[in-house]
Amino acid sequence: MKTVSIKKGKVLFKSVSYDCESIFEYMEKDPSSKCKTNKMIWLSESEERARSYGDDIKYFRVVKDLTLLDFVGKDCNYDFSPSLTYENIDSELREKMSKILKLIGDNFKLYYQSQLLYSLLTGYNFTVGMQLEILKSILDKIDEKEDNELEFDDETIQQIKITPDGKTLRRVLNEYIEIGENLEPDEKKLKNQRLSVYIFDQILLKLICLNENLSGVDNDIHGWCIPYDSDYSTVWKEVVNDEVVSDMSEIALFHVSEKISVETDDGRKEINIIECDTEYRASLKKKKRKKSKKHKSKKRNKSKKRKSKRHKSKKRNKSKKRKK
Repeated sequence: MKTVSIKKGKVLFKSVSYDCESIFEYMEKDPSSKCKTNKMIWLSESEERARSYGDDIKYFRVVKDLTLLDFVGKDCNYDFSPSLTYENIDSELREKMSKILKLIGDNFKLYYQSQLLYSLLTGYNFTVGMQLEILKSILDKIDEKEDNELEFDDETIQQIKITPDGKTLRRVLNEYIEIGENLEPDEKKLKNQRLSVYIFDQILLKLICLNENLSGVDNDIHGWCIPYDSDYSTVWKEVVNDEVVSDMSEIALFHVSEKISVETDDGRKEINIIECDTEYRASLKKKKRKKSKKHKSKKRNKSKKRKSKRHKSKKRNKSKKRKK
C-alpha cells in the first residue's frame, strides 16, 4: 500500500452550488456514522480540473496533515480485511449499495466484492480488456433485472443520474464500453488504468472507510489521491458536458465531519479537518499579512528593548565615573 500526504494549509478546489455552511450542515447529519456518504467529498488540487464540473468554485483548506491512498500505479494495492462482512457494516451499504455491489461481485463475500471493485476502478492487476468485460457483464445484468430489483435512493438504476451533467449509469457504461471496443489490442493489455464511475467510486470510498474502522486496521487513511503533478493519464477518458476533463487528478475524502482540537485567540476550539470559503486565496493573504505585521511589531519591540538596555547601561557607567 502506497500513501501520499496532503499537508496542513493546502488549498483544494470544488465546483458546487451549495454554500459552505450548507455543505457542513449536511455532513453533520447522523454524527455516529463516520462512513456515511454525506461525510464524503471529492476535491481537486487544480482549479482548472474543478471547473470541468462548473464555475461555482469553493475553496477548501486542509487544517491537519492527511494521509491518503496513492490510487494509481503499479504498487498501489489495497487489501480489504476478511472481517469486512455484511454483518458489521452500516444500513446504507447493506440496504442500498449492496445491490450495486452484486452487479460486480455477484453473491461473493463482501471483502472479495470490495477487492474486485477496487481492481475494476484502479486497474490494479486488471488489464483494460478485463475491465471492459466486467463493464459488459454489469450492463447485461442491469438489462436482465426488473426495475424494482435495483432501486437506489428511491430511483431505479435506469433512472438515477450519476454524473454532474446528468448521465444515467446505463449511458455511462455504454460510453465506456464504446471506448474500450475501439482501443487497439496493445491498449487493451494495459494495467493500472483508472476507470471512474461516480456511483462505484462512492461505494468504494465507503468500503475503504469501513475497512479502516475495523478493529486491528490502523492506517490513519482519510481517502485516496491521484496527485495533480503526476502526469497520470488513462484510456478511460472522463467526458463532462461533451468535453474531456483536463486531467485525472482527484482527492476523495471520507469522514470529513471529523473534529480536531486547535488553539485559537479565544482558546481551544473544535473544528473540521477542512475549512470552506468562497474566496480563500484572498483570506489566506490577509492572514499572512497579519502574521507579517505581528512579526515586524515583535522585531520593533525587541529592537526598542535592546536600545533601552544600552541606554541604561551607559547611564550606570557615567554614574560610576562621577563617583570616582
